[in-house]
Amino acid sequence: DFSADHLMIVDKRINEVVGTYRLLSSHFTHDFYSASEFDVDEFIRRPTVKLEMGRACIHTNYRDGNTIDLLWKGLTRYIFATKTEYLFGCASVKTMDQVMIGRLYKTLRDQEMWSDEYQVRSTWDYQFPGFSMNCTDALTPSEKRETLPALLRSYLHAGAKVYGWPALDLDFACTDLLTILDWRKLAPRFQARFLKD
Repeated sequence: DFSADHLMIVDKRINEVVGTYRLLSSHFTHDFYSASEFDVDEFIRRPTVKLEMGRACIHTNYRDGNTIDLLWKGLTRYIFATKTEYLFGCASVKTMDQVMIGRLYKTLRDQEMWSDEYQVRSTWDYQFPGFSMNCTDALTPSEKRETLPALLRSYLHAGAKVYGWPALDLDFACTDLLTILDWRKLAPRFQARFLKD
């Protein structure tokens, strides 16, 4: 992989990789995965160091929170080493239901977890037919928990927002959302957890 760095968590007791993150820094590449699904030109043009959070994988036996914590700690070291200011990437929601996605966006807007600052829109191949930002019915708290995957919830709790409109990924039968986190606005809870020695 000549474009990305890979962060890996290894269980030394059995010498197996149990968690990985694929990281694409603007120091080393301008070929970002997100750009295949979203028009991110306005965001990428900003003269700041950006880090695309590629695919994160955690072994099913290690999805207890500890492995994602270790990934975040390793990620924090990488961010400081590269002087990263913005983290971004695609997050997948396992539905293609336009009503459900409309309700999700209503919920994100209501909770100030959505922004249209960079005018992010899906590329032609990933347009979402029938999607509307005019939904008036938000998700219930239980629906939100069921709809949002754990990793996306973690990003949002850290201070990230969903930007622009969704992308429909027919190959994987899901909806992708572009998330961006301004590292300078990392939530205090995450600062206390990951920025201490």
